[in-house]
Amino acid sequence: SEKHKRDTINRLNNHIFKYIGDMDIRNIKKNRYRQFFRNLTNIPETAKRLFNILDNTFKYASTLEIVERNIIADIGFSVLIPRK
Repeated sequence: SEKHKRDTINRLNNHIFKYIGDMDIRNIKKNRYRQFFRNLTNIPETAKRLFNILDNTFKYASTLEIVERNIIADIGFSVLIPRK
């Protein structure tokens, strides 16, 4: 839906893009994403949504062979953002 699209783009603009800038997806290492998610421990719902967006993005890129594998799938979300 348009609302979902708008919300997703806003989340990317507010959190992801300002953190990774215009880096090529192939050059961003898992450690960078781990650091990013550690900064979101105080907003776990937003962190989960961003994690899902990135996971889907990497699945898509992996399917099209833009990246070798989905590095987000290698990250344990519950380890980075523990439940309160």
